[in-house]
Amino acid sequence: MAHDFDVIVVGAGLAGLATARRLTQAGVQVKVFESSDGVGGRVRTDRVDGFSLDRGFQLYNMAYSEGKQILDHKSLNLKKFRKGVRLLLDDQILELGISISNSKDFYNHFDRAATFKLIKYLVALTVSKPEDLARRADIASSTTLTGLIGRNEIVDQVLKPFLSGVFLEPNLNTSRRWLDQVLRFFVLGSPGVPATAMDSIPKQLIRGLPQELIQLNTEVTQVSAQTVIANGREYSAKYVVLGADPATNARLTKADAIKMNSVTTWYHAISTRHRGTKTKLLAIDGSTNPSLLTNSCVITDIAPSYAPKKMELISSSAVGIHESDLSDKVALDHAATLHSLNPNQMSLIKKYVISQALPAANSPFVSRTSAVQSSGIYLASDSNHSPSINGALASGRITADAILNNIHRGNNS
Repeated sequence: MAHDFDVIVVGAGLAGLATARRLTQAGVQVKVFESSDGVGGRVRTDRVDGFSLDRGFQLYNMAYSEGKQILDHKSLNLKKFRKGVRLLLDDQILELGISISNSKDFYNHFDRAATFKLIKYLVALTVSKPEDLARRADIASSTTLTGLIGRNEIVDQVLKPFLSGVFLEPNLNTSRRWLDQVLRFFVLGSPGVPATAMDSIPKQLIRGLPQELIQLNTEVTQVSAQTVIANGREYSAKYVVLGADPATNARLTKADAIKMNSVTTWYHAISTRHRGTKTKLLAIDGSTNPSLLTNSCVITDIAPSYAPKKMELISSSAVGIHESDLSDKVALDHAATLHSLNPNQMSLIKKYVISQALPAANSPFVSRTSAVQSSGIYLASDSNHSPSINGALASGRITADAILNNIHRGNNS
């Protein structure tokens, strides 16, 4: 039977692009259908009045194992935050990572025994193999931290607010298996952004690929193991890969929807002369009664190209959906407090309310190594591996390799 393509990939998110890239480089004829007007999926960037605005809280870690294999870090010109945090407390602000004296004040604030237990845990993660971490007891992150470190201020004031921003859920119900991976990445590498914004990552993935490979503004309404209906037309392929967002993947396969965590992100501008000292730190609120924001950073501290000359850009996020005008005022005031700025000198550039920001990884958490579903359709998604850029890239590789193995065996000819 003659097919229109060897492989059709539905969705040009990172997982779909990683699949298409690997297959194309192996000489496989691939077609990608994308419903939106651009590539990247959840990793997109808008340009507004000279500012680069990533859609939601987006960071990349140079320690990502999959990213090291697939991406050209040098070409991305990654700009890193310091290893540390700016911590707002009831009566003071502490900074870890700026200087030896500041870091000493940070550590002296917390119980030494608890701090030692945390350091011991983090060191153990760096020397553990990822496959060994995946076999640990699948319990909630909150239970893990309490069991390893105890109930104390370093957990409540630092780890919980920090990790809430990573997992996009406030109760730390996320599985320990993902917690261990996340903390291991943070110890081994530093989070940051490409110099010219996060959409540099999907742009790099499509570099060198045939221009006709990706068809944008194309809505896929039906799929089977060897057919796709896109914009009302039927296409056939030896293999079909779903690389769209989890909600679309579930709808097309009539599967149960995957739980997604949401986030709201505000971008504020302030003139460079009002910025003050650049910290290059992620700011979190560890106070007794924290306000709205989960985290905030002055993105131009590390990547000046995110803003026009003589301007700075502040990225602040809160877990959940916050659409009211009141939340905008609260977010502005909270961001100003976190960075010791004057809110009257800040202006809102844009706000993003993202209901489908990140797949939940609550216990039980299973990182799947099989890419094919019972229907014969292949799945490439961070929801099928781990909820992150690294997970999306890994899922794309696993899916492409599964198809290549079948091709080499002569299946689906």
